[in-house]
Amino acid sequence: MYVNVFDNFLLANKKLNSYLLYGDEPYMLESYTKKIIKHHNISTKDVNFIYFDDYDYEKLSSDIKQNSLFCETNFFVIKTDKKLESKQVKNIVLQANKNSHIVVVLSINTKERLSTYEKYFEAKNNSLFVRFFKPSFALAISLLQQKSDSIRLEFEFDALQALYLLHEQDLSLSINDLEKLSLLDKKIDSKIVYSLCFGVGHIELQEFVFDFFENKTGTKETIKIVQQIDEMMILWSLGSFVQELFMINCYTRINGIADAKDILGYQPPADIWNKKVSIASNLTQKRFLFFFNYFVDIELKLKTNKHIDKKAYLISMLLKIDDKILDAVS
Repeated sequence: MYVNVFDNFLLANKKLNSYLLYGDEPYMLESYTKKIIKHHNISTKDVNFIYFDDYDYEKLSSDIKQNSLFCETNFFVIKTDKKLESKQVKNIVLQANKNSHIVVVLSINTKERLSTYEKYFEAKNNSLFVRFFKPSFALAISLLQQKSDSIRLEFEFDALQALYLLHEQDLSLSINDLEKLSLLDKKIDSKIVYSLCFGVGHIELQEFVFDFFENKTGTKETIKIVQQIDEMMILWSLGSFVQELFMINCYTRINGIADAKDILGYQPPADIWNKKVSIASNLTQKRFLFFFNYFVDIELKLKTNKHIDKKAYLISMLLKIDDKILDAVS
């Protein structure tokens, strides 16, 4: 079953005896396990959580046959990153189906398709399965935005992207930092993300990006930033900055003045915004195209060539961009 279909299932207030949740996205597995618990009106303290090291099939098989002494439903959550014996899984599903007061959630963190398990978690057994995949970048940012909204944390869009990328697109780590940042009780921008989530080195990245497009970076500054920060993060920062400058440039040429709220959807600090507008106004369409293509080519080389020194290559490519090259594409 696809996730959106399962969402509709929950909205329809349908309930089953057993659920299989599996995939390689830990946050989604955890999130939907909690949704199922809430869907069955069960308090977390009344859930029997069973982790792989504590998994005992004989004991579980016996417990499933009994009703809870403390609440109407005996609720079990089995969490593991290893496969259980197929026969055991089948028996767990069949036993749960025999007792309307039993609910079992089997959550497995794996990249492998569990086609044999899927056959057991069918409607005829009053059960279902949902497979989770790593979300697209857009969906991940949307989930982070939803979480941010749910905890009433005001977060700039580019800061959400920065947080997710700096955590190497790990939703669980990103969500954890959202909750920590909510304690600040203030609007979160990328500067706060860099300083509080990843140390002072990432503050320098934002400064480097500005200096790069103002032609103020030299060999020393470039080597320092590349040695400190992941190559893909640097490329993403440069690329997203170019996209933002391009939006500012186009908007200004059409409307005569750059309106931050219209362009970005929020109002950044005046000093940062004024610097962006100034840089954007000095770039021609040919230079924008040059930067777009240049950064994409670097990214492609870094991702496809496993035998190069990535940091050395990025340093050399960034240092190649000088006045002579830019004058040629003006």
